[in-house]
Amino acid sequence: MLGMMRRHERREDRRERRQDRRNGGGSGGGSGSGGDSGSDSSGDEKHSKQKHAPPPQHAPPPPAGYPPAGYSAPPPQAPAGYPAPPPQAPASHAPPAANPYAPPAANPYAPPAVSPYAPPSANPYAYGAPAAAPPPVLTLADQKYAAIAGRLRGTPGLVEDPAGHECFVPVGDVPGLLYLGAKCHERGLDVIVIITRPDTPMFLDFIIAGKADTKVLRQETHGEGRALAQGQLRAFQEISLENLAYDTDFSTITLYVFDRKPVHHTNAGAVVMDHGWRGALGFKEAAQTLTNIEVDHQEEEVYMPMPGGETVLMVDWDQGNVDIKLAVLAVPSTFTKAFELSIKGKPVKKYSRMYNPPKAKLGGRFQLARLYELDDMPYGTGFGEIEIHIYDISNTRPHSVKAALHL
Repeated sequence: MLGMMRRHERREDRRERRQDRRNGGGSGGGSGSGGDSGSDSSGDEKHSKQKHAPPPQHAPPPPAGYPPAGYSAPPPQAPAGYPAPPPQAPASHAPPAANPYAPPAANPYAPPAVSPYAPPSANPYAYGAPAAAPPPVLTLADQKYAAIAGRLRGTPGLVEDPAGHECFVPVGDVPGLLYLGAKCHERGLDVIVIITRPDTPMFLDFIIAGKADTKVLRQETHGEGRALAQGQLRAFQEISLENLAYDTDFSTITLYVFDRKPVHHTNAGAVVMDHGWRGALGFKEAAQTLTNIEVDHQEEEVYMPMPGGETVLMVDWDQGNVDIKLAVLAVPSTFTKAFELSIKGKPVKKYSRMYNPPKAKLGGRFQLARLYELDDMPYGTGFGEIEIHIYDISNTRPHSVKAALHL
């Protein structure tokens, strides 16, 4: 009975081993081993382990484009015409080297690439791109000139000089002969009138209505004249009102143009000799030596009347400098006359003053209607070089400064 049970158990063991082989399990005891208890227990243990072991794991296939697991890429080959790359260290000892034939890495400090179709301002880091220029700072002269020139544009014959902040318009009946202009600067506005041809028998004057003292700068130039507006105009005679405030009431300013005819000419040397002047004299010597004169001791001025009773030659000693002036008296005969004080053959600045009412001097003994004086007279100028001209004037033509310049 026992033998039959053992045979039955061996048949069961063989059946289980065959089943295990069909299920993929490992073999039990070898085919030649005996059926002892050690073999049986070993077979049971293997059967238990195979029954509870986790199912086998299979790695997923690699994504398309990547090499399969365990793939070792061949070393990079140099393109034709390039030297072979240096030997690389084993992968187990160093990180894989960069491909020496790859393009250089981008410079982290380089500006970002900009589309060639983008506007220049789109790339704020672009090197060499022109920076936007700041708007120009307009000075007071810039602003005032722009306003005046803008109103004058369209006027026939307008001459502009933006760099010099001055512009001119023609006035009068003779084309191109007489120009009235404005010059802007930080101190104010100059109103200028010029004659563009030499030896023109005209006399010019400005009068400001309601002003007690109208001071006019006068210049006369010989030869080729004085270039104005970057050479667009040439001035042979020129008068101007300087440093007028921009808010001046320009309707009060009138330019007067006269025809002139010479009636008398002399020089200061002849006048002082008539009063006994000899050599160089100081104020005290002149006051004691000269005859037929009037003296203002406080102002250190000497007055020498000229023939005709219309004019007086004045000499004053101002801080050691000798100044020569021609005073025109407020008498009816001078209202139709013009006067000029100049240095023979030399360009010189000079001023005229119009007094309204007349200015009293020497306690009222002299009433001055106008005064002509030389400015910055060259050192060493003699009395004989100082010329005095008297003209008859006629055909008065007034021109409104405000209307002509649109001020």
